[in-house]
Amino acid sequence: MWIELILDAWASILAMRGESFHLWFARSIGILFTVWVSGLVAYAFDGMVYSYVNNLIIYAILFGNGIIILYGVRGIRSFLEWLPGWARPIMRLNEAEFEEFFEGGERIACSILPPLVWVAVTAYLSPSSLLTTGMFSVHRAWDIAFYLYYNLLTGTGIWIIASLCILILRISRQPLDIQLSPQMAETFRPLALANLYGAVFVFLSLVIIPSFYMPKSIIEIAVYGFIIALCALAFLVPFYNIHIILAKLKRQELKRINEETKEILRELEETLALKNTKNFRDRVAIINARLLALPLKEKMIRDTGEWPVKISFFTALTSLVGVTFLRFILDIVLRYFIH
Repeated sequence: MWIELILDAWASILAMRGESFHLWFARSIGILFTVWVSGLVAYAFDGMVYSYVNNLIIYAILFGNGIIILYGVRGIRSFLEWLPGWARPIMRLNEAEFEEFFEGGERIACSILPPLVWVAVTAYLSPSSLLTTGMFSVHRAWDIAFYLYYNLLTGTGIWIIASLCILILRISRQPLDIQLSPQMAETFRPLALANLYGAVFVFLSLVIIPSFYMPKSIIEIAVYGFIIALCALAFLVPFYNIHIILAKLKRQELKRINEETKEILRELEETLALKNTKNFRDRVAIINARLLALPLKEKMIRDTGEWPVKISFFTALTSLVGVTFLRFILDIVLRYFIH
């Protein structure tokens, strides 16, 4: 990922290589502070230091959203390194297919093309006064460069969340080798947590956005609501796919137990008809033991949930969506109906 290349180069310059959180934080703050200083120099060149230093939005963008996105890059890298070890036991793929699958997933997550598309779209939709008009100055050139840099950073953050959902969705669409048990949700708990962390990041951003930019028309309000609903679906669909697989496996296993029960009963009847044969009692005992074990298997299968996540996951996701909608509605009421 392009941000990782910059962080690695920065670590080499400062001789701060290491995987600890403190070193990562120092490198990240160093890069963001360098960007801030470059803006200070540009504005000082045009005699506008005071307006730059007092621009609180710059601080929020760099040291708020910026550090969150950089942490998201760190998180997706850790997730990509952890995911193959977790997925290997449950995916019915040979070694070559498995390696190809995860190499493709890493290429998707680390692609710079989606962030560049985001930069192009935002540049096209940006106010014309920002990119095309006005007299040239050093601080104005810096504003344009910073605008493009920030949108590249934002596009990367959006793609991190999108690629997380895509990776989980791709896994859910592969042939899975799953053993049904009441502890099924524990198997998928790490995926659920990663998904939930991504949801927290997205919905907190959606809560914060109206504070800086409030939709000004019915169309923009509808689009914002659609984005909230779309994000909720993006986090649910991968697990819904796994739910379909688990429900199908559960039906197949219950059907197999039912057929096995009929087969054992038929075998028992045939054995009882031959009472005088050798080892009669041993055979009857073995058949009865097999017959008694089937209800226990059936109970275990029926107790297995059909969703790969616990109800707490849905509760947390519903709460995030609900808070986001309430925050948005409250903002609309306060701005447009209460004067």
